[in-house]
Amino acid sequence: MLQAIIRGKTNIRGKTTGGFRINEDLLTAIFFGRLPYLSEETQTSVLEILTNGQISPDSMEDISFWPRLDYKKQSWVEPDIKIECHKTTIIIEVKRPPSELGVNPQLPKQWESQLVALSHERRSDESPKPVIFVALGGTEPVKDFTFPEKSKKQYPFDLRLVILPWETVYEKILKLEPILKSDRAVVADWCKAFDHFPRLQPPPDVDSVATLGENFKAKEALDVLAAWAEPIWSPFYHLYDFAKTINFQEGFKWL
Repeated sequence: MLQAIIRGKTNIRGKTTGGFRINEDLLTAIFFGRLPYLSEETQTSVLEILTNGQISPDSMEDISFWPRLDYKKQSWVEPDIKIECHKTTIIIEVKRPPSELGVNPQLPKQWESQLVALSHERRSDESPKPVIFVALGGTEPVKDFTFPEKSKKQYPFDLRLVILPWETVYEKILKLEPILKSDRAVVADWCKAFDHFPRLQPPPDVDSVATLGENFKAKEALDVLAAWAEPIWSPFYHLYDFAKTINFQEGFKWL
């Protein structure tokens, strides 16, 4: 499935950027679906990235996708990922990266309902494992959020919160250097997938776009601008709109 997406053999690609028509479930499956196939050493490195260094070296024992946790009578909640490690439980709520579709923000009330449900599950444990709750993506509106001490005391486990933008994950994944060939293949596939999320990468440099135009590489220049041209309040929106009217045979002399 991942290879089909990377090579454009699916119907889930966006019209504006040529990238994915992003949703959280697809993103969750692409990234976390490969995690069990990594060696223990590389798994630990990735878990350290996802927990922002808050987890000590620990082995992953199980991973659940969209587990249903009983919340209240006749109702349940569904975090995106639950990872059970030997010493720690990691709950991950995934939101898409910044895109032409805007920002899908994290919601602390949603976190709380998931933690309450997990509390119900762990009440009978004599020594519940610490829990790391990771809010992955959609972090800008909540980047300074912290759980009040009073709120944390309602849970039967030690709770730590990690608010993690996808940009940080992307940057650190690029720096991974696994030893095993199979691990390198997984990381390479992740990087290819991340290439389809243009907003994870630095904004285009206007000089480099101008150079493309002056070298008559009009399509490449427009593609670079298009990835950053939406939504309408993007600083590149009007630049892209104007660039489409230029006679590229004369280059980007206007830049």
